[in-house]
Amino acid sequence: MRPTEAAVLRRLDALIAKGDKVAQTAQLVKGISPPLYRLDDGLYANWWTQSIHALTSLLGETSNYTRAFVKQVDEYPWRRQLNTGMGILKAIREDAAEGHLLNSDVNGQ
Repeated sequence: MRPTEAAVLRRLDALIAKGDKVAQTAQLVKGISPPLYRLDDGLYANWWTQSIHALTSLLGETSNYTRAFVKQVDEYPWRRQLNTGMGILKAIREDAAEGHLLNSDVNGQ
């Protein structure tokens, strides 16, 4: 059964809000140049795992969005990883809001 656009939007909004909370935990790692920010391990793992699960469940493993997230965002809690993942989630949300998501990207089509 395909998810509705409204269900996709609700789930993406929740993941983006959770990502914003994770971002608030950023701590500068001293002595490293360029600056590197580490995030709370537990909160990041929660966001990362839920994001992958949601994308796989809503869009499928072969979706271009799911593949991009899995390829570009790993399990290490650095701000750069979060920023990349949040950018992908926001792009998905934008396409869903405009009605483009489920018509063109499910199953990589």
